[in-house]
Amino acid sequence: MKKIISIMTVLVIVLAMATVSNAAITEKTAKLNVSVSKSQVKVGDEVTVTVSWKDKMEAIDLELGFDKNKVEYVSSSMSEDYIATDRIADGVVQISWFSMNGQGKNSITYTFKAKANGDATFTTAEAILADENVESPEDYTYGKATLKIGTAEEEKPETNTEKPSTNTEKPETNTEKPAQNTQKPANTEKPTTNTNKPTKIPQAGVNVVSYVIYGLVAVAVITLGACIIRAKRK
Repeated sequence: MKKIISIMTVLVIVLAMATVSNAAITEKTAKLNVSVSKSQVKVGDEVTVTVSWKDKMEAIDLELGFDKNKVEYVSSSMSEDYIATDRIADGVVQISWFSMNGQGKNSITYTFKAKANGDATFTTAEAILADENVESPEDYTYGKATLKIGTAEEEKPETNTEKPSTNTEKPETNTEKPAQNTQKPANTEKPTTNTNKPTKIPQAGVNVVSYVIYGLVAVAVITLGACIIRAKRK
């Protein structure tokens, strides 16, 4: 019954404004867009829902449906005097408003609080809009938006799905055999056992003769060299 009264109130106001002018509004079909300030929230969080349209209107009768099992209505940008509070219990926020100062509106915002897990859907329906010239769209396109709600426990922490870097590469175990110094240790050669047969020591008499001969030859060579040098100097 209150819904009918509110709609009639808007219609009466619109008819009362009919003498102003008859300029046409820019949209014959009003598109009622619905958007949420957050796409996902936790239980207990608040979210803002906005219903908007293109042209400014000075008379509005609008219903916004919501999932009463998932969210609860908190407030709106409109005065409570224009809200049918008895319909909120049914999951509908109905606003019947008209401008008293010639200032139109092209959006209304609502605040809801998430109270249960799941998807909460907000939809517009049963709209009547009129501009300052008492012009109303011929038709309406109703929009909707969905809010995902999850508790803090359900939201898994960012556990870094990537497997921990266990360094799949095998550790450098130095497959090369340890440098065992393949070279044979110093002095790997067999001790020189002097395979040559021991030289027999010549007899003392023979060595003395050899030394005398070598000495004479050396003296002769030195004397000859000295003579040659003196001859060149002369």
